[in-house]
Amino acid sequence: MSELKEYVEIKYFYSQEEKNNLAISLAEKTVEKSELEEEKKASGSQYKSKIDGLAANMNILSRQIKDGWEHRKIYARKRKNLLLGIWEWVDEETGEVIKTERLSGKDMQLSIEEQRAYEEQQRMQNEPIDDDSKGPFLLGSGDQPKDDSGVVEDIDHEDVNEENPDEGETGEQESATEDPDPLDEEEPEQKPKRPRKPRKK
Repeated sequence: MSELKEYVEIKYFYSQEEKNNLAISLAEKTVEKSELEEEKKASGSQYKSKIDGLAANMNILSRQIKDGWEHRKIYARKRKNLLLGIWEWVDEETGEVIKTERLSGKDMQLSIEEQRAYEEQQRMQNEPIDDDSKGPFLLGSGDQPKDDSGVVEDIDHEDVNEENPDEGETGEQESATEDPDPLDEEEPEQKPKRPRKPRKK
């Protein structure tokens, strides 16, 4: 959506506290006007402009208290909503859409950037969310593969050595030949000792 910022006039409704403050201001202006009228009688026509100004302020305050709202201009973000075909003015403080207006034929003509943004919005709205995506299964990852019904398939570990079924037996035979038991070795035969001849005296 294309965005820009500008001032827009809205209808602002007063809170109860603001109405009370307006009533106090009206009372103060009324008293001030009465005092100026008394001074005018004594000093002449130099107070006429002041009295007229106070009377105008009093009328404004009275109308505001009676209506409970006034027109105000606020700085808002203006954006083009292409999906709805309208301009939207958004209050930057509250994020609220405070005003809308239909797009004209000229406004519907899109720049390249706006066209890309519009297509991206449509793609994101129409793109289905796929929750059944399955990634590759890796042995040793701690997860077991599942079939379409969600049942875990058992892995037969006996099939691992199907290509070399005798591998385990040959390994045991080799270890047996390499490490002979020392108790099984035959002791060398000892030759009998010859008797000693007696010495002549």
